Amino acid sequence: TEYIGREGVEFYPQELFLLEVDDSMPIKKNKVFVRNFQNKKSKYKIPQQTTLIETKFLHPLVKGVDIKRFHLEESKYVVPFPYDKKNTRSPLPIKELTKQSKLLAQYFNKFKKVLSSQTDYNSKIIGSKHNNEFYALARVGEYSFAKHYVAFRDNTKWVSVVVSDIDTPWGEKKRPQFQNHAVSICQDGNGRYITLDEAHFLCAIFNAPITEKYILNSSDSRTFKIRPQLRIPLFDKKNSNHKKLVSLSKTAHKNYNDEIKMTKIDTELDKLILKL
Repeated sequence: TEYIGREGVEFYPQELFLLEVDDSMPIKKNKVFVRNFQNKKSKYKIPQQTTLIETKFLHPLVKGVDIKRFHLEESKYVVPFPYDKKNTRSPLPIKELTKQSKLLAQYFNKFKKVLSSQTDYNSKIIGSKHNNEFYALARVGEYSFAKHYVAFRDNTKWVSVVVSDIDTPWGEKKRPQFQNHAVSICQDGNGRYITLDEAHFLCAIFNAPITEKYILNSSDSRTFKIRPQLRIPLFDKKNSNHKKLVSLSKTAHKNYNDEIKMTKIDTELDKLILKL
């Protein structure tokens, strides 16, 4: 394919980064109360607690299991993402983060020992140049700031969905962040960002029944390739077949749970895939 797949961010340890907005607590101006994720099997035993944090650097999280065929399940978690566009690979320095989001900086400092004990594996991915703060995350780059994505699961089920800004519990639309089993595409091989129509073009191809059969019969379902081994040309907005695929994807996103309509859409998808 002419498009680049990116593995999701390593939000690790999850018990610190995965946060759920506490609906029982009031939402204050630009601040929300959040509870941290719990997992009995986790290496890090961090008690569940409710913390007040600014919303500025909180983003909806897209997990692999949230991705359905032409549909994204409502995001349950938000994650702190202490980065900005000025330096997309390195997190904000702690002094700057304190200025912009004091409560988040305090939250990170409270668990500095745990965050600093991240694995050598993560450190190698980040690189010494960008691992300049103890809360640095692996697999972050300019692609983390795109407007439109097509996302798919990297194991078990071959399904895809178009993702743009997502509604947050505090009433704001924000760019999501993808966890490591949610693969996303937002650029072509030359680094150009894809348009919304282009995301639908890719999603239509990924979700076509003939594509699913090919992927499942040529791959180990425990792990799909981050860059799918599919012949996908660059999107051409003047190409009638490309435009039809875009239209079908948009229709499918509105009718993903309508079996009759989806059967008709699937038939058209396969016909168009063969024409490509």
